[in-house]
Amino acid sequence: YKYIYEQNKEITNERQVEINLIEPFLKKIGFQEKDWIRQLPVRMGRGERNFPDYAFLTDNTHGFEKAHMLIESKFYIKNNKELEETFKQVWSYGQRLSAKTLVIADKDSIWIYLQQNNSFDRTKYRKYFWKEFENPDKYNETKRLLGK
Repeated sequence: YKYIYEQNKEITNERQVEINLIEPFLKKIGFQEKDWIRQLPVRMGRGERNFPDYAFLTDNTHGFEKAHMLIESKFYIKNNKELEETFKQVWSYGQRLSAKTLVIADKDSIWIYLQQNNSFDRTKYRKYFWKEFENPDKYNETKRLLGK
């Protein structure tokens, strides 16, 4: 996993986080590109359209989509306020799509929120630095949480 992390130094925008970190990691833990939809158009409220970065659908019926996992990517989350704002964003998608797992990722870290008692607690998450996945125990722990 070292190769992916080393590319981290060259990451300058959100799309590079997706291409160089998120997508290789998803493939490593057993997913294929056909397992997710990037920028899924989702109706929220009265015609408002939103686009979760990655949706892992269990039902793709138009207007009634459901996803077991959502991933929201950012270039860099520099403080708790930005993490909180990003959580609100992915949480609202999660409510609409009945997600069980919410993931936030930036160039340095990945935050995993697991649904408990039919809701998410914004203060309860597992945070990993991408570099930690060089450690087989951290990698396997995350694969158990998210993997296919």
